[in-house]
Amino acid sequence: MSAFGEIITFIVDEIPDVGNEFTKYQLRSTGELYKWNGTAYIVESTGAPVVTSGFLQASNNLSDVTSTGTARSNLGLGTLATQNGTFSGSSSGTNTGDETLASLQAIINANARPRILIYMASVIGDQPSSGSWSLPQVNGFTIYRWTTGSGGSSKTATARWNSTLGSDFGSWPTGAVSIETRRSATATTFVLQFLDNTGAQIGSNISVNPTALNTFETFVVDVPANAYWGVNKKFTMRLSITTTAASATFDVYLNNVEYKPNVI
Repeated sequence: MSAFGEIITFIVDEIPDVGNEFTKYQLRSTGELYKWNGTAYIVESTGAPVVTSGFLQASNNLSDVTSTGTARSNLGLGTLATQNGTFSGSSSGTNTGDETLASLQAIINANARPRILIYMASVIGDQPSSGSWSLPQVNGFTIYRWTTGSGGSSKTATARWNSTLGSDFGSWPTGAVSIETRRSATATTFVLQFLDNTGAQIGSNISVNPTALNTFETFVVDVPANAYWGVNKKFTMRLSITTTAASATFDVYLNNVEYKPNVI
């Protein structure tokens, strides 16, 4: 008796008293018994021929499947199963071919990086041309307040924030800076600027001028791509306030500054 996969083949001596008279049988895993009639196997119980066509051969490695497309559909496989190359990461399953390390890094940096909050050490910069700065508490937060002096001439005050970016700095995300401003008088402008190590401006002026009086307004600001300088990537931001109002107050609160790190 010998076993081949799910088939058990055995020889039965049907006539014990006469030599060389043997019959070969196959017992299938389904319980069916096949008998060799000298030419082919037949079903023992019915005498019907055994159907041997229409089956896949293991040695063909599925090359004898009639329709590969139907087979994939029956297995629940999408079109990605027929694509060559490395999956690009698209949620649609669209494949764009082999991805290099650089292109994979670009995909990750653009989509998957967390935002890192920068601690901005605030420095009251230039001495106001009129009045003075103070640091009052509003709703539990320390804000920067400029109170102007008397007179109707033009007056200016500036506040600066300085920090060093992390060594993993990659880029500025959209809306990297969030700042709030409030004014008690009209004829006033709030301008935000980014500076290099010489104090020269990087990029253009950004208006953060609130439209209403005595109400904080939030501004979400994009940072110029090159708004840092030096080996240690220093970062400086300056807010300038100009007004002709006398005895007025102007408030500033920096919510946060964020960047995206490189992850590879």
